[in-house]
Amino acid sequence: MLMRKSAYFKWIYCADSPRGSLSEIVGARVLSVDKKHRIHQFQKRAQAVFDGLSSQEQKILLTYTEGVSAAAQALAMKPIEIHIER
Repeated sequence: MLMRKSAYFKWIYCADSPRGSLSEIVGARVLSVDKKHRIHQFQKRAQAVFDGLSSQEQKILLTYTEGVSAAAQALAMKPIEIHIER
Protein backbone atom coordinates (compact mmCIF):
# COMPACT_ATOMS: atom_id res chain seq x y z
CA MET A 1 0.00 0.00 0.00
CA LEU A 2 2.83 2.41 0.82
CA MET A 3 4.43 1.78 -2.57
CA ARG A 4 1.12 2.48 -4.30
CA LYS A 5 0.76 5.74 -2.38
CA SER A 6 4.33 6.71 -3.22
CA ALA A 7 3.78 5.94 -6.89
CA TYR A 8 0.56 7.97 -6.80
CA PHE A 9 2.36 10.96 -5.29
CA LYS A 10 5.08 10.76 -7.94
CA TRP A 11 2.43 10.63 -10.64
CA ILE A 12 0.68 13.67 -9.17
CA TYR A 13 4.01 15.50 -8.88
CA CYS A 14 4.88 14.77 -12.49
CA ALA A 15 1.46 15.95 -13.64
CA ASP A 16 0.93 18.97 -11.41
CA SER A 17 4.42 20.38 -11.31
CA PRO A 18 4.80 21.19 -15.03
CA ARG A 19 1.24 22.47 -15.19
CA GLY A 20 1.95 24.91 -12.35
CA SER A 21 -0.64 23.57 -9.93
CA LEU A 22 1.43 21.60 -7.44
CA SER A 23 0.87 24.25 -4.75
CA GLU A 24 -2.85 23.37 -4.78
CA ILE A 25 -1.91 20.00 -3.29
CA VAL A 26 1.32 20.61 -1.42
CA GLY A 27 0.86 24.16 -0.23
CA ALA A 28 2.24 27.65 -0.67
CA ARG A 29 5.86 26.55 -0.22
CA VAL A 30 6.03 25.55 -3.89
CA LEU A 31 4.09 28.50 -5.31
CA SER A 32 7.23 30.13 -6.72
CA VAL A 33 8.00 26.92 -8.65
CA ASP A 34 4.41 26.81 -9.93
CA LYS A 35 4.67 30.38 -11.20
CA LYS A 36 7.82 29.52 -13.16
CA HIS A 37 6.11 26.53 -14.77
CA ARG A 38 2.89 28.37 -15.62
CA ILE A 39 4.63 30.55 -18.22
CA HIS A 40 5.01 27.45 -20.41
CA GLN A 41 1.22 26.97 -20.58
CA PHE A 42 1.48 23.17 -20.54
CA GLN A 43 -2.20 22.85 -19.62
CA LYS A 44 -3.27 24.84 -22.69
CA ARG A 45 -0.92 22.87 -24.95
CA ALA A 46 -2.11 19.53 -23.56
CA GLN A 47 -5.73 20.57 -24.14
CA ALA A 48 -4.91 21.42 -27.76
CA VAL A 49 -3.31 17.99 -28.26
CA PHE A 50 -6.28 16.28 -26.60
CA ASP A 51 -8.71 18.21 -28.81
CA GLY A 52 -6.80 16.96 -31.85
CA LEU A 53 -7.24 13.29 -30.91
CA SER A 54 -9.90 11.07 -32.38
CA SER A 55 -13.01 10.51 -30.28
CA GLN A 56 -11.84 6.94 -29.59
CA GLU A 57 -8.44 8.16 -28.34
CA GLN A 58 -10.13 10.78 -26.17
CA LYS A 59 -12.43 8.14 -24.69
CA ILE A 60 -9.44 5.93 -23.82
CA LEU A 61 -7.71 8.81 -22.02
CA LEU A 62 -10.88 9.83 -20.19
CA THR A 63 -11.47 6.24 -19.05
CA TYR A 64 -7.89 6.05 -17.80
CA THR A 65 -8.31 9.35 -15.96
CA GLU A 66 -11.50 8.14 -14.30
CA GLY A 67 -9.68 5.01 -13.10
CA VAL A 68 -6.81 7.00 -11.63
CA SER A 69 -9.24 9.38 -9.93
CA ALA A 70 -11.19 6.46 -8.46
CA ALA A 71 -7.98 4.91 -7.14
CA ALA A 72 -6.98 8.24 -5.57
CA GLN A 73 -10.35 8.55 -3.86
CA ALA A 74 -10.06 4.99 -2.57
CA LEU A 75 -6.84 5.75 -0.66
CA ALA A 76 -7.55 5.82 3.06
CA MET A 77 -5.01 8.59 3.55
CA LYS A 78 -2.88 10.78 1.33
CA PRO A 79 0.70 9.68 0.61
CA ILE A 80 3.20 10.55 3.32
CA GLU A 81 5.11 12.86 0.99
CA ILE A 82 2.20 15.28 0.94
CA HIS A 83 2.15 15.46 4.74
CA ILE A 84 5.93 15.98 4.90
CA GLU A 85 5.81 18.87 2.38
CA ARG A 86 3.25 20.81 4.39
